[in-house]
Amino acid sequence: MQQTVGSYDQTMQALVFAERGAYGDLSYMPVFRASALFYAFADKDATTRIAFLNYWREKNHNHDVGVLVTVRDHKGIKCARTFSQLSEMTYDFDLRLLLGNDQAFQGSIEIEAFSSQDLKFQFPGLSVFYETSRGVSYVHASQRIYNDAEDRARGVALNPWQTGFRLDAAEHDPFIFIVNGPVPFPGGEVDFVAVREDGLELARKLTLQPLPAYATLDIRTAGIEGVHQFLGDKLGMCKIDLPLDNVHLRLVAGNALKDKSWLSVTHSYFDATEHSDYFDTSGLDPSVYPAFVPFVLPEELDVDLVLYPIYARSTIELRLQGYGTEGNLRFEINLGEWRTPEGGMRHLKIRKLVRDQGIDDSPGLYVLQLRAKNHQLPARITYGLDFHAGDSLGTNISSSAYLAKTWGSGRRTWKWGPVVAQTGGRNLIMVTAFSKIREEFLERKATLTFYAQHGPVAQKTLDLRGNAALTLVAEDLMAAGGYAPSDGDILWYVLRSDHATLDVNQVCISADGLVGGDHSF
Repeated sequence: MQQTVGSYDQTMQALVFAERGAYGDLSYMPVFRASALFYAFADKDATTRIAFLNYWREKNHNHDVGVLVTVRDHKGIKCARTFSQLSEMTYDFDLRLLLGNDQAFQGSIEIEAFSSQDLKFQFPGLSVFYETSRGVSYVHASQRIYNDAEDRARGVALNPWQTGFRLDAAEHDPFIFIVNGPVPFPGGEVDFVAVREDGLELARKLTLQPLPAYATLDIRTAGIEGVHQFLGDKLGMCKIDLPLDNVHLRLVAGNALKDKSWLSVTHSYFDATEHSDYFDTSGLDPSVYPAFVPFVLPEELDVDLVLYPIYARSTIELRLQGYGTEGNLRFEINLGEWRTPEGGMRHLKIRKLVRDQGIDDSPGLYVLQLRAKNHQLPARITYGLDFHAGDSLGTNISSSAYLAKTWGSGRRTWKWGPVVAQTGGRNLIMVTAFSKIREEFLERKATLTFYAQHGPVAQKTLDLRGNAALTLVAEDLMAAGGYAPSDGDILWYVLRSDHATLDVNQVCISADGLVGGDHSF
C-alpha cells in the first residue's frame, strides 16, 4: 500500500533550480546517465520510434553525449543494440529498422544517454512515437532504470498506485503498457482499482505471471473482471500498484481503437492523496493567481480538461477565463468548488461550457484558475488535456497546473517539441502567454525555429501582447521558409524568448482526423 512521503514538490524544485555541474554542493546529485524505457511493438502496418532533438548541445552546450539504444523482446531478451555519439541536430530510431524486418514484434526499447559532463536530469527529453497507417501518437520519457541506490531511494516512494489517465471503456480499448526492470518479478497478486467519474470505485486483485528481467506486459482493462460493466458509458480512470524493483514506474497508458488500427498514449502519475504536499497561498498578494492552467482552444478541435482525484486532499475553487485577441480578459465563469478526492473526476468540456453560458467560443487563450479554499493548495495538480476532432479519439496529455511561486521565475523560455510529417496531416503548435498577476499587460517577442537532422530549416518571429495565444500550423510555416519535409519525418521546433511566461502544447492531426500530441519540454 502507498506510504506517506516527504515533499515531492520540494525535491523537484530543488532539482530544477540547482545549478548544473554544482559538484561542490554535497546535497546535489550529478547525473552522467539519463535513460528511458518504453514498451514497443511493430509489424508490417505499425512501428515504434524513439526520437529527440539534440538539446544537450543546443540548449545546454554539452557536445559530449552518446546514446545506447537496446531492443529486447517480450521476455526481456536482447534482440538489437546500437550506439551513436551525438553530432547531428535530431535523431530518430525506428524499431523496424533496428530489427531489420517488419515481422510482428512486442518488447521494449531502452535508450541511455551518457556524458562526461553533468546532465542534471535522469529522465531525458525525448519521446516515443507509436505509428500506424492511420496516424501517430506520442508521449515523452516515462519508465527508466535507476542509476544507483541514491537515485532509487529518491524515486521509489513515487512508484505505488500509478494512475492519472482516463479510461473510455464504452467506445475504446483502454490499456496499460508495463516494462519490468532488471529484477525478475516472481508473479503474484497486485491491487487494481477502477474509478468511475462520479467517484465510485471497484477493487480487483490481478494475478500476474512471473516476469523475467525487462519482460513486458500489455494489460487491457477489458480483460479485468467486471471493470467495463462497472464503468458503463461513464468516463473513468484506474489505479494499479505494481511491486516491480529498481525501475521507475511512470507507465505508458491510454485508449486504443477497438479495431487496433490506432492508439492514443499518455503516461501515468502517482496517487498523492495521502501525501501532505501543499503550497501555502496565504502569503500571496491578492492580485496574484495561485495556480492556473493556460491552454488554447483551436478553431478546428474540441478540448476537454480532466481533473483527477489524486492530489493531496483539498477543496479547490475553479474558474474558467477566456481572453480576447487584444490580450484582455473576455469572460470568467465560476465553476464552483471541487473537493478532492471525494468529488471524483471533474470533466470540463470547454467548448460546451462556454456555449452553455451564451458566450462566444472563439479560438484563443483559455485559463483554468484554481484556488484552495483554505490556502492549502496541492503542490502538484495533474490533469489530462484532451484535444480531439469531433467524436474521434484524441490526446490525453498528462500535465500539471502551474503555481504562482515558480511561474515566470526562470530567466527565459526555451521550449521544444516534435513535428510529425504525415501525408494529408498537419501539426498545430499552440503557444500561450500568461501573467500570474491580475491585469498585468506584458508584451513579449519570441522566435520559433524548426530543425531537421542537419540544422534549422525555417524560422518565424512571434509577437504576443497581454494574455494571449497563437495557433500555428507547422507545415505552413515550413513551406513559407521553402522547406518541405518527407512523409514520416520527425522534426523539432524550439520556442525561444527572453520572457519566462510562455508555454506550448503541440498536436499532430492525421488525415483520418486522429489527434496525437503532448506538452512541450
